[in-house]
Amino acid sequence: MLGTIYDGFTAEHLDRNQFGEDYNSAWSVNARLDIDRITLAGEYVTTTDDWPVTQSQVFAYRTEAAYWFDRGPCGSHASVSWSSGEQGPSGSEFEFNNQLVIGYGKRFSPRCRASVEYVRSSGFAPLIDITTVSDRDVVQDSVVLGLNLIL
Repeated sequence: MLGTIYDGFTAEHLDRNQFGEDYNSAWSVNARLDIDRITLAGEYVTTTDDWPVTQSQVFAYRTEAAYWFDRGPCGSHASVSWSSGEQGPSGSEFEFNNQLVIGYGKRFSPRCRASVEYVRSSGFAPLIDITTVSDRDVVQDSVVLGLNLIL
């Protein structure tokens, strides 16, 4: 990737003026493996240079696993995902963002599916309208309900 959200000198990921001539590019590697009822996936991504905000290279990884009770048109599965990213030096407020997700999904028809997920996040780095705010001590627990309908 040529240029990323980690090009700029402020911690603002949606400001289109953040990108300039000094691109902080990134590369990633990912894989997925399906074996019978089990799906495994993972990814690693890193910037090629330090992020000017923290003077540190940014990297993240994720690992995921799912067990399919039924892969048919009305199938269901349980899944777990762990991801971790480091945006700053050890001990800094930007050091890490970690996330655990445990979920269950069910297809009721080819046009309708529902899901429920428990999400535990630790470390917080807001991405909109900020400059240097981040808090490594934040822990957040959430339950997310989803419904997809195709009309």
